[in-house]
Order: sequence, then C-alpha cells, then structure tokens
Amino acid sequence: MRYLAASSVFVFVLASARAASAAAITSPAEGATVATTFTIQVTYGTVTECDTDGCYEADAESVAVSAFDGSDWTTLGSCSATSECAGGQATFEVTLAPGSYTLSASVFAGFSVDSSQQVSVTVMESAADSSSSGTSGGAAPDDEGCGCRGAGVGRGAGGWMILAMAGSLARRRRPAGTRG
Repeated sequence: MRYLAASSVFVFVLASARAASAAAITSPAEGATVATTFTIQVTYGTVTECDTDGCYEADAESVAVSAFDGSDWTTLGSCSATSECAGGQATFEVTLAPGSYTLSASVFAGFSVDSSQQVSVTVMESAADSSSSGTSGGAAPDDEGCGCRGAGVGRGAGGWMILAMAGSLARRRRPAGTRG
C-alpha cells in the first residue's frame, strides 16, 4: 500500500488496484544463498502517481536498493533513472556481512514511491571471501548498470527520507492575508 498526499487528504493506492509493480528484483532469486559480494539486478517501469487531478503514470526518477538485517534497513545503493541507470534496468554490486537479509528495490517519481516484492537471501562467507585481502563493507565497482557503490552507506536513510517527506506534506497552509 502506498500513501500519497493531495491537499492534506491522504489517498490510499492499493497494489492490486494498479498494474504490475514499477520495481522488481530479478536477481538474486527468492531464498538464494549468495557470497558476501554479489549483484542485485532490478528492472523498473513507470510509477503510478496521484494528485488532486487523479492518477497517472510518471517516469521513474531514481532507483534504490535496501537490505533489512532483522533490526534495521540499510540503503545499499541508488542511481538516477534518467542517467546512471536509464532504460528500465539497474545493477548494484554490493557487499554484506554473512547473515540473513531481506532485499527491496524502490523506484521514486515525484512524491511517489513504488517498492518491489521483498526477496530473502542468505549471505555466506565463501573461501574466496575469507582468503581475500580486500576490504569488506563497501561495494566493488561494477562494469555495467548505474555504477552504484556504497554498501552500508546511508544506514537508516530510508526512515529519515520518509520523515522528511511526511514533514513537508504535513505543512499547514494559512489563509491569504493572515500572519502567525
């Protein structure tokens, strides 16, 4: 369910009332076991945006992927859908510590956000991971996709973004000619 504000009235758009979701994680698959560094592939389309004039399809502006470790969401990366990951596809190479995670992709357009179905994965430390001298905690550069990096960057940023958007939508307008 998405919540959209229109003139201080909240409009609820049920996922079943819309066409297919604008975002989908195509890799890894649900229930997959992955190495500590792995690739998340996302496809996306338009986002249903509603305002006081009704609902319409808006072009995606940005795409982000996040992981939930059981206690907190972490933004793994994001990219501009108009330049870095244009064309309806985004590729993120990320690094996570061993454990169980829930992945989600989100597509943003204006004040609307459409999220993918969540995908559960298990991150296992492989022999190559334990013997490498590379760093962990950052994403490695990728050769394709949006060039997104920064696993672990923006920890909790999704919550702050939602609070900021809610604050701006909750502003009260004063009638013309009054001062407070």
